[in-house]
Amino acid sequence: HNTLTSIFDDYLNKKTISIFGNGRHKRGYIFHSDLNKAIGKIILTKKEKGLNILNIPSVKANSLEISSHISKKLGKQKKISFIESSKSFTLTSNTKKFEKKYNFSNQYDLKKIIEKYTEANKWRLQ
Repeated sequence: HNTLTSIFDDYLNKKTISIFGNGRHKRGYIFHSDLNKAIGKIILTKKEKGLNILNIPSVKANSLEISSHISKKLGKQKKISFIESSKSFTLTSNTKKFEKKYNFSNQYDLKKIIEKYTEANKWRLQ
């Protein structure tokens, strides 16, 4: 599970949405087809000598943004319960090197990722 799937589950199964910290810490999310495209570009590129570390681009979003998108998509308003946590920190990486080297950008933004996740879970909505 990640934050997106946990919040989605809360919308379906609970009266309140549980969010750790203040909900403003960011994480990176990537749709599987964007990840496949990024890996494909790496595989098809001539290997360089030495170690080359690159961060694959992702959509940066916080828990409040995710909750808002899911709420709009499902047409449900839920109370948010903020849970105090020392594990609430931003965890994103600089992806400019990868974007430039492979002329890459994600096709799926947060809204599209949530739409696809909702479609894949439509059987749970009934």
